[in-house]
Amino acid sequence: MFWKAGAMDSAAALIKWLLERRAQSGTGSGWPADLRTDLAMQELGDSLQNPVTPFVVMRILTRMGGPTASMLTEFEVAHDQVVTENKAALARMTAHPWRLVLPMKMRLDDSVPAGLSISVDGQTFMFLRYAELGQELSDAISSSRLQQAFHGELMDVRIDEAFIVAEQNASAAEVALDQLYPAFNLLRGVLEYTVSRGEARLISGRQQPRSNLPHPKLVAALSGTTYRALRFDVASHRETHQVFTLRGTNLLTIRNLAELFAAPVSDSSTVAMIADALRLYTQALDATWNYACFVALWQLAELTTSATDVHGATDEVVKRLLWHTEGWPLPGAGLRETLVELGKKRNLIVHKGIHPVSEDEINALKYICEQTIEWLIASRTELPTRSHVRSVYRMRSAPDAELRTQEEAIVFVRQQRQRRQTQST
Repeated sequence: MFWKAGAMDSAAALIKWLLERRAQSGTGSGWPADLRTDLAMQELGDSLQNPVTPFVVMRILTRMGGPTASMLTEFEVAHDQVVTENKAALARMTAHPWRLVLPMKMRLDDSVPAGLSISVDGQTFMFLRYAELGQELSDAISSSRLQQAFHGELMDVRIDEAFIVAEQNASAAEVALDQLYPAFNLLRGVLEYTVSRGEARLISGRQQPRSNLPHPKLVAALSGTTYRALRFDVASHRETHQVFTLRGTNLLTIRNLAELFAAPVSDSSTVAMIADALRLYTQALDATWNYACFVALWQLAELTTSATDVHGATDEVVKRLLWHTEGWPLPGAGLRETLVELGKKRNLIVHKGIHPVSEDEINALKYICEQTIEWLIASRTELPTRSHVRSVYRMRSAPDAELRTQEEAIVFVRQQRQRRQTQST
């Protein structure tokens, strides 16, 4: 089907309204530049089985005349024409190699070997000192070149800090960065988890990100004689003079964790689930404000407890996190009351706006999330897929009698299937 189920009548009304609005705009072929028009095009594009952007919707509508009885058919024909043209344009764009240089707020200790490389998600990243960059890459991150690229703005790139360098084949620097970013964010998750796990902030004079390895503020890209410098809007603007030093003693732990993700894996696997968790972990620690860090950590908890099968219900997330804490060497029955209060705080922030979040609350939630990641890493062989993990959470508190009943039911189903297969042959 071209349209999503139940969307055709609404789509027809939107097409008619937009075509009439174009005629009334007085511009001949354009639409009024207002929010209502933008929202209508967004909704129309999202009504397709394969959604398209408002810009593509505008290109499609431009090919149509006024409202007619066959508007939906005309829209579908115009859509196919635009899609075919887009594919042809993409085919004409030649991919070529790009080298991307990411200045990091990190130093490499003398114990770190030159030319250190780590691979995750099929992508190799080089950790280089300034002296290892070579002339071309050194020029790419020079103050004068960056200042020119950013229209006179001074960028703080220090030559006594480290650089991550990677390569991508793409038609443009922006495309190369988009392709690289999931693997780069996973690499940051591996590094951040290794060095930040178990850390707690006791007192803070002002709210700042907790990450030891902050997100870079820019990337310089080179392809032949083509040069681009791009800014990361997600980079924090913390005020700190502390720079993390990566030491040789960190490398074994980092390499062991990175090895899990050296090659791309199926998204249904537990390893892919761990990779997602590490990306969320580093994003949470990037957050400047306590409430944002808290909500991001709660999203991480929803992932590691497979709470999507219960629509992220806060009470169920609390119960599943409690299951992890019940086995800790603490008196009582785990962090029952703490988790209940953390769940209440999450609901207050999400449903009623910003509420104060203490360092102690973040420390507790961070540590609990770290333990769920550790559990996934340790259990990945016995629980190789997300489905296995979901099943464990669903059955974790079932009485032994119920588990035996399920085992017997599984045996019965398998016998029935085998019997029917035998009968059919």
